[in-house]
Amino acid sequence: MSLEKMRMIDRDDYVKLCEALLKCAITTKKEEIQVSRDEKYLDQAWLDRFNGENGTELVFSESKPDIAGGFILTRGKISTNCSWDMLIQIAQEKQESDVVKRLFPSAAE
Repeated sequence: MSLEKMRMIDRDDYVKLCEALLKCAITTKKEEIQVSRDEKYLDQAWLDRFNGENGTELVFSESKPDIAGGFILTRGKISTNCSWDMLIQIAQEKQESDVVKRLFPSAAE
């Protein structure tokens, strides 16, 4: 999936994806969430609802990274990058690895 396609997903799918990623990324339940300056869907009302439903105490960070969508979860100096940019990069790297394994099966062993 390209970055442009990720930017075009509707609000419900966007929020569901972010919530699924967030649930996997949370470790202390007290992290900070960094969202883009242009973020449209992940707002304070959404975060209040998420915290209430999940027993978390997440807060928005003052930092606004230059990301296309998604979020970066931080606690202290540790960050978990769940931005669209990073997800696309991971998908591309996996796809490249799969192609190499198919083209050069003996190199993959």
